[in-house]
Amino acid sequence: MEGIRERLAASFLRFENRPVKVVALRDLRGLRLEGFTVGPYEEKREYDESLWVAEQLAREGYASIKPGESLDSNWLSKIHWTEMIQSAKQLSSLPDGFYPKLGRYLAGLKAKTEEDPRELARYEKSRQLAADIVERRLRRITMMASGPSVANNVLRPLAEEERILYRSLKSTIEQWRSAVLDLEHRGAEP
Repeated sequence: MEGIRERLAASFLRFENRPVKVVALRDLRGLRLEGFTVGPYEEKREYDESLWVAEQLAREGYASIKPGESLDSNWLSKIHWTEMIQSAKQLSSLPDGFYPKLGRYLAGLKAKTEEDPRELARYEKSRQLAADIVERRLRRITMMASGPSVANNVLRPLAEEERILYRSLKSTIEQWRSAVLDLEHRGAEP
């Protein structure tokens, strides 16, 4: 059985391969790569492309990624505020790809602090907001996993990465609970 790290890596890989909207900044003939083709693109036209390909095209000046594909400090603050006002048992939905976007956003801010130390305060604030969001959601998910089985609609707000955690916790807790309760039948021998 795969561990949590492997399942999270697979989730992040799916994120990297999901299609995003790009706008061609200049014409580009089709590029034939091993196993697939990129393009052709006509300047000022919109296309769907895998995120990792779109980022490379953007770095090379061939395309720009449409807004809304990345996280910014305002978006992170809104999510943090939403998490702060939730009751202890309530989970709100996170935007699609939240955790991979969060990781990319924080990595980008950290890189900026190396170029400009004045960015350190923004990085530290964003890192704290992210930690608060993760801790609050982690508590709620742990509470859900330790209780009786929950309906699918209750799990709907969980991000893909949170579902991985929930299933792993639920399984571990159920195994532990079963083993502990079974001890009475075996005379308290583990």
